[in-house]
Amino acid sequence: MPKPYVTRLVFDRKHESLALLKRGTDGDYIVMGGCCYRPFPKQGFGEIAFLAISHSEQVRGYGTRLMAQTKERAKSLGLTVLLTCADNNAVPYFKKQGFSKKITLPLNMWQGYIKDYEGVTLMECKLHKKVNYLRIPAMLKAQKMCLVEKLKEVSNSHIVYPGIDARKRKGIDVMSIPGLTDIYPSKEPPSDLKTKVKAPSIANKDPEAQAELKQHLQNVLNQLKSHNAAWPFIEPVDPQKTGAVDYYEVIKNPIDLKTIQDRLDIGWYYITKDIFIADVRRMVENCYHYNGKHHYVSELGGQLEKFFMHKI
Repeated sequence: MPKPYVTRLVFDRKHESLALLKRGTDGDYIVMGGCCYRPFPKQGFGEIAFLAISHSEQVRGYGTRLMAQTKERAKSLGLTVLLTCADNNAVPYFKKQGFSKKITLPLNMWQGYIKDYEGVTLMECKLHKKVNYLRIPAMLKAQKMCLVEKLKEVSNSHIVYPGIDARKRKGIDVMSIPGLTDIYPSKEPPSDLKTKVKAPSIANKDPEAQAELKQHLQNVLNQLKSHNAAWPFIEPVDPQKTGAVDYYEVIKNPIDLKTIQDRLDIGWYYITKDIFIADVRRMVENCYHYNGKHHYVSELGGQLEKFFMHKI
């Protein structure tokens, strides 16, 4: 948006603005983002004119926090619906904040009141009086824990059996694995389970070649972690900090650079370069799947993958 237009809306007395501040290293507050909206109390809705977060502070949950504060403020004014005109890049964000393309507010309630732009999508979010939007992460966590505890009453899925010590690299009897004997308690296991598991292929690898491969992969990983586009992928996704509360429901096989580093440190996980490449590519594919290919974080993932394939 042009600066004069933004300035006019911010200082318009019919609009309200929320600013997101962060204390800097020098003790002064820094403006990280803001939301400007216009309430229409008689119609019972509010129009979000714009919401923005500083580029360097995005994907950290600040946008979700700002929207939650905006919703609580709107509720205090007696508003029950929020409307906004979102461009193509903003539609995924507003969807995650509870906005829908389906407009249920009667046309005569909002037409002629809100600003109309070309090339945008009108979206609506209903506000519920009994929902504290500032407490949604804690509420979802409590609901999940309640569900997990109930599942424990009818399932043994929470029982963790000791894993196989791969460092021994020896063949084992499949039926010696704890838990499998419960499947066939009174009869012989199928013939295909009677064979022994083959030892990990690293047992047949040249130690010097493996050491060279590990050093090469470590060098590539160090360059990846220091790349300008790597910051969203350094650590596992934190749903609370990023606001991506459904991340681990959408992404079933998460991976990040820290996890890759941990696997590399083990010494026997990446016995071939292809396994390493598959993990990095899966990390980028997860980003595309959750954010969409046109999200700026996905663009960073694309840059990182291109750099990686050049270095590997």
